[in-house]
Amino acid sequence: MQQQLMTIRENGVQTLLIRRLNELKKESSYEIIPFNLVFHRLCSWFSIKKQECWELLHFLQDAEMIEILSFRGIKINL
Repeated sequence: MQQQLMTIRENGVQTLLIRRLNELKKESSYEIIPFNLVFHRLCSWFSIKKQECWELLHFLQDAEMIEILSFRGIKINL
């Protein structure tokens, strides 16, 4: 039961993060969203620190929802 609740919460977070990243993609008008925009917006929207934002981005990359491109930004795979 506890594991099912965690899965539901994680899926909710994934959905919300992807929705917000798609909004950023529309704003940037490029396929790659620059890191400065990602950190600025996600940290302010979710009231998290930069390290926590990195952890969320790596979580999404492990789920193959985004690609983290070194020194450039992120690319959404959906």
